[in-house]
Amino acid sequence: MNYQGKNKLFLSIGTTLLIIVALLVIFAATPAARPVLLTLSGAVVLMALLSVVCAYEKYKRIKERVSRLPGDYQTTYLNIHELLGTYRMSEYDRQNILSMVLEIFEHANLDQRPVDDVVGGNLASFVDSFANETGKSQSPGYLFGYSTSLFLGFLLFIKAYKVIRTGSITPAVLNSETLDIGIVATYFIIAYVFVPWLILSIRKSTRQQWDGMQKLKLMIPMLIPVGLMMALIMINDPAWRSIIDRPLPIFASLSTLALGVLILVGTILLTRLHRCR
Repeated sequence: MNYQGKNKLFLSIGTTLLIIVALLVIFAATPAARPVLLTLSGAVVLMALLSVVCAYEKYKRIKERVSRLPGDYQTTYLNIHELLGTYRMSEYDRQNILSMVLEIFEHANLDQRPVDDVVGGNLASFVDSFANETGKSQSPGYLFGYSTSLFLGFLLFIKAYKVIRTGSITPAVLNSETLDIGIVATYFIIAYVFVPWLILSIRKSTRQQWDGMQKLKLMIPMLIPVGLMMALIMINDPAWRSIIDRPLPIFASLSTLALGVLILVGTILLTRLHRCR
């Protein structure tokens, strides 16, 4: 199995464990807390599943041509494909680089050159020689925009859920249906700690070609959402519960709701800008 396949395998295992633990946490929670916890865990699991599905779809598009190469060339090409995904560049530039690399590999294979000779024995440097001409590694601006869009998207989703379930969408309902500090803080940590940590861990594992027990490091970030969800239902101290359950009047009016949507759109555009520069 190539390194990309191993990454996706470990992430799939981590996602499965996350689903199991999330379900256990939800069943252990009080009935009143289950809807919010279910939504929270569902959002996290959905992100993980989408990343695996997107990676598989990209792989299908190039499988036929790459399958004609020897196994070591295939492994190296797929690692390059994954590593390029961690650079901020346009999809057009990324596909051009992949096409150039594939042509180089095809000609080198005809000349019976080993793939290690083609990449100079250093996969990361080989990729950098192409990528640095058109893109750079994921910047703090990209990670901030991505995390902020996830955070705002989740808050808007939870707010919409709480308002719609009342059966009445009015300014009074917007003001009365608040979000708890515990839920907001939990997803803030997930968006700004868990997601960037997972992205950077995948990039690092690909560049350094982690193998064996090193791959277990990819599961460490999964402990964050699981631990946070468990904390929400296991903390019973009255002082802490009064803080966790304290309501926050987020998006309590039509104007603040519209502002939240505008900021969400802005952060998505910021992410795309840093991705394509």
